[in-house]
Amino acid sequence: CQPIQMNGRSNSAHHLYVLKINYESINMSRAELMLKLRERNIGSQVHYIPVTSQPHYRNLGYNPHDYVHAMEYYQQALSIPLYYDLTDDEVEYVIKTLKELLS
Repeated sequence: CQPIQMNGRSNSAHHLYVLKINYESINMSRAELMLKLRERNIGSQVHYIPVTSQPHYRNLGYNPHDYVHAMEYYQQALSIPLYYDLTDDEVEYVIKTLKELLS
């Protein structure tokens, strides 16, 4: 598990904190991990579904699997909490919980 954005952090809007997770290597699906986080009161999301996966673009003939990098990103991405009122204690709780679940 590692942050998606490794470089240029000083240029970021910091509105999303996206992790890149190899779910196969942790023997857990993204849905299972999201459920386990939810059970511990930690919200998570997937940002963003590749444009070519949207019905409109599929109807135009785009095949999402032709865009390997977009699909790879989508299959491994998970956004964890990042917002203005997030406390240091909450950050530590999210990190501790992820370490427990991913190990």
